[in-house]
Amino acid sequence: MAQTINVFKLWDFAHCRVVESLAMAGDSNEVLLADRRDSLVLIGADGALINGDPVEFSPVAADISADGQGIFALTFNGYVVRLDRNGAILWKTWLDRDAQTIAAKTNGKAVVMASHKGRFHVVKASGEKVREVHTAGPVAFAKYSGDGRTLFMASSMGWIGVYDKMANPVGEYDISNLVMDLDVNFSGSKIFTAAGEAGLNIIDVKDGHLVSMDPGFGVVKLGVNAPGNLIAAAGLNGELALISKEGDVLWSEKTPHPWALCRMNSKGDRFVAVSNKGLAICYSTGENKAQAEEPSPPPPPQEPKPKPEPKTQSSGGNRDNGEAKSDFDFIEI
Repeated sequence: MAQTINVFKLWDFAHCRVVESLAMAGDSNEVLLADRRDSLVLIGADGALINGDPVEFSPVAADISADGQGIFALTFNGYVVRLDRNGAILWKTWLDRDAQTIAAKTNGKAVVMASHKGRFHVVKASGEKVREVHTAGPVAFAKYSGDGRTLFMASSMGWIGVYDKMANPVGEYDISNLVMDLDVNFSGSKIFTAAGEAGLNIIDVKDGHLVSMDPGFGVVKLGVNAPGNLIAAAGLNGELALISKEGDVLWSEKTPHPWALCRMNSKGDRFVAVSNKGLAICYSTGENKAQAEEPSPPPPPQEPKPKPEPKTQSSGGNRDNGEAKSDFDFIEI
C-alpha cells in the first residue's frame, strides 16, 4: 500500500507504569497521563517533562483544556479535582464514588464526570456542581465537542447519548456494536467509535447514518482532528494507522507495542499513542526536516584564478579595502 502521508516519531516518554488515562491539549499539543497509583504527568509539546510529581490522590482519569491551562482529574474515591500546571490542587468537589470517566470542555469552563451506574455530573470551572443527569445506559466514555455546544456519552455496548450545552438530552443512538473508544469532531456533527474487530464507525449526528470502516485490524482506540477528516487508529497488536473519513488508509505501521490509548490534536498533524506498559509516543505528520532534507550537493569545481599582484601601501595610509575575503564564513554540515 502506498503511503500518502509522511509520519515520523517526534518524541517518546516511558512512564514505566500502566497508564489509565490519556488526554491531549488540542491547541498547545501538551499531553496528560494518569495512572491509578499517584501520578499525573504533564508533558510539553517538545516531549520535555513539565511536571510529574506524585499527587495526593489516586487518579482514575484526567482531562486537559485545549490551551493546556485547565487540568482536571477524577479520583478513586469520587472527587473531581482541578490542578495547576505544577500539580497543586486548586479545588476538589466530591461527586460520585462510582464515576469512571471525565471530560472537560476545551475552554476549561466546565467538566463532567460520568458513572457506569447511568448518570453524570456537571461541574463549573470554579468547582461548583450545577447538575446531575441520569442516562439511558451505563456510561463508559464521555466527550465534549470542540465548540463546547454538545456533550456525548457512550456505553461499551453501543448506546450513545447526545446532550446540549446545558446537559439536556437531544438524541440517542443504539449502534448495536461494541464501543471501545469515543471521539467527536469540533462541531459535534460526527461521532467516531472504535469497534474492535469490526474496525471503526462514523455516525452522522443529524440523520443517524452510520458508516463502518475496516482498516485491516481491530481498532481499540482512536483520535480525530477538529474537522473530522483524519482519524488516528490504534490496534491491540501494535497497529497504527491514519485513515481518511472516506475510509482510505493513508499511512500504517506495525509496531511491537500493544496500544492501549490514542489521541490526536486539533490540527491533525500530531497524535499520541500509549502502550499497555506505559510507553507514550508522539507522532507527527509534518515534515521531518532532520530526516527528510537531503544534503546540498558540493559546489562545482572552479577554475584557479591568477594570483593577484601585491599592492603597495603608503606610510600612514589605510589598509586596502579590497582585501580578499572567503566566500563562506563557515560551512554547515
